[in-house]
Order: sequence, then C-alpha cells, then structure tokens
Amino acid sequence: MIPYDKREGKIWYNNDLVDWQDVKLHVLSHGLHYASCVFEGLRVYDGEIFKLEEHTERFFYSAKRMDIKIPYSQDEINNATKKIVSAQNVKNGYIRPFAWRGSEMMAISAQQTKIHVAIATWEWGSYFDPKLKTEGIKLNISKWKRPSPESIPWDTKAAGLYMICTLSKHEAESQGYTDSLMLDHEGKVAEATGANIFFKDKDGSLHTPIPDSFLDGITRRTVIDIAKTKNIKIIERKINPDELENFVGCFLTGTAAEVTPVASIDKYKFKVCNTILDLSTVIAGPLAGSLIAELGARVIRIETLEGDWMRKGFNGIAPNRTMAGTEGLSINLKTKEGQEILQRLIPKVDVLMHNMRPGAPERIGISFEQARQLNPDINYLYIGGYGSTGPYSHRPAMHPIGGAVSCLLYTSPSPRD
Repeated sequence: MIPYDKREGKIWYNNDLVDWQDVKLHVLSHGLHYASCVFEGLRVYDGEIFKLEEHTERFFYSAKRMDIKIPYSQDEINNATKKIVSAQNVKNGYIRPFAWRGSEMMAISAQQTKIHVAIATWEWGSYFDPKLKTEGIKLNISKWKRPSPESIPWDTKAAGLYMICTLSKHEAESQGYTDSLMLDHEGKVAEATGANIFFKDKDGSLHTPIPDSFLDGITRRTVIDIAKTKNIKIIERKINPDELENFVGCFLTGTAAEVTPVASIDKYKFKVCNTILDLSTVIAGPLAGSLIAELGARVIRIETLEGDWMRKGFNGIAPNRTMAGTEGLSINLKTKEGQEILQRLIPKVDVLMHNMRPGAPERIGISFEQARQLNPDINYLYIGGYGSTGPYSHRPAMHPIGGAVSCLLYTSPSPRD
C-alpha cells in the first residue's frame, strides 16, 4: 500500500488546492499535542457524495462542541468537498475533512490559535477484507470502555475520542480478531471501534444500543430509516452483554464499515447471511442471483463441468454481469455422485433457485417435495420461462432479457408448435 504521505494529486488546504506531498503543518501544532481536532468521514459512490450535507452539519457541530470556529460556511465546505472530489477524479472512495488548532500557542489554553481546515479524498474500497462481507467478521470484547457522557464531548467526531478505539482494535487484531466490541461506562453494549452495531432477534426485529455515550452514526440513522420502510421493527435500548446469546444476527454500520456482517463476538455466534443455491441458466435467473449477492447474500452457482455455456455468450460480457459476486461450483449432475453432492448442499442453504423444465428436478432429487425432505425450512424458487404447469412448460424458454440484448425473438407458425 502506498503511504498516505507519498500519494499523488491535490488536497484542499485552507481554501487552496495544494499538491498532496507538499501539505505541511508544524510539529508544535496544538491539534497534534492536545487533540484539538475534529474530522468527518464520507463515502463517494459512482461519483456521488453520500449524505454530504448531513456530514458537513455534523462537522460544524463537532467543531462548536470543541470550541473550534471553522472559518468557512457550511456551503463553502460542501463546495470545497465537491471540488476536491472532482479534482482527484474519485469515483468510489473516501473523503476526510478535518479542522485543527495551529501552532501559535503551545499550552492547554489555545484561544489565539489559527483554525486550519483540510479535505483529502482517495479511491477506497471495503474497510474490511471483502471476503468478510459474506463470511462475517469476528470481534472480541474490549477491556476499554466508552467514558461517561459527563466526561467527554461524546456526540462528536473529535480526534481524542478515538484513542481507546485504536488501543482496542490493536489488541483485537493481535488476538486474531477483526475488530472489538466496546461496552459503555455502565457495562452495556455500546459500539465497535469505529462503527455502530445492530442485533437481529428470532422474530426479525433489530435491536441497537441507545447512543447516549457514543456517536449516533449517519449510516446508523440511514439503516434505521430503511428498516422502517420495510416494516422491520427497530428497538433502541440498553443491551447487556449476556443478551448476545439470544440474538441470531449481528452487523455493523458506519461510513467506513458500511454494512458489515458479524460472525461472532467472543463466544457468541451469529448467522451471517442467507445462502442461495442457484441452478438457473442463461440470463434472467443468474442475474437475479447476482443482484441478490450485491445485497449481501452468499450465492453459489451450480454449473456443468465445462462451466455454464453463457460464460462464452456475448464475448464474455454476459457473465461479467450475470455471475458477478457469486461463487461457482462445477458438478456433473448426470451422475449419482454429482446428485449426492447437490443433495448434501441443500440442508446447508436457505434458498434453492432453478429454472429447469418440469421433470428435471425430480430426476436429480431436488423437486420441491424432495428438497423439503432434505431441508424443511428451505425456500424453493422456480423461475422457469413458461411456468411449471402451463401448456408450454415443457419448452426451453428464451429469456426476455436475452431476447432484448440479442435482438432475437422466438417465433413459430402456430402458438401450438
């Protein structure tokens, strides 16, 4: 990885675009010694800045709480953020605005120091290893606790508040964990080192700690808003650590973390995501699996030993989209051994999806009734082009999407042919 002080491009620094490697601050800056610094973190998706106004509003709120007067308006910071993202040509990345006290005074009192502001941005993917988006991350429980709200400006993104986060994450990583769960001063569940946390109960409701000693994240609020539109019950409350054994799911939310599933916290295990077994072919079925994978599910595509014939379709363009984000497993389903492998997979998945013509699933032992015998809780999805019982159900279907892409249309002299 290129060190952050060795990168190319520009940084917005006190209302100027300065060459990345030429941005300097004095070693006796008050912000460096006494943590008189506030910051924000934003994401860029497909060239668009996510929740820019909300982040800038919080940036100014944090500064006010820290007795830092930013020498620009919120509109000026918004415009500067857009300007640097454009200058750096960031399409999918991260933005870091921050403000700090300068070097005019070196003491606890620093009322005469200059307030500096900078905004840096760079291309950046997943905060955690992308593989963990399906496997889930592992957390320990930190020995450090979120302080009492009477002792710190807890509802800000002030640099000093992250000291115990760094200590907690370093300790977690040294023990083989990905991150750390932090408790609050009362011993209740608070958050991870840089992200809020949600738990899912057996009824599908989401539980999340009340943010009364830690930051109420913008991504956290976004997830709550989305959940409410989906009629998912949100319960904000105090959560004891020993309650974790009652939850079936867990995930983190944050600008950096985005939405990341958690596989375990200490001794407590959680189901990470739904697993879909996809036996569909051509375009519409595999595309559905790919889209579901983008939403966080694990999709395992079953293909022939030669691979799905669509891998060669449209000069390889089709599979780049229809199979993106999925896993592939080649099995010869014409053999007893291959069919047994498939049947051993069914008890381990949540959804079975196929577009085979009637009779084919029965021959390999995965009809609805056969699948339910292997896994009583399985969701069975049939997406054949002509349905399973209609007069044309025996036909191989020309998928509408495929017809549109190839400009081909199935025609026959008679609808009965």
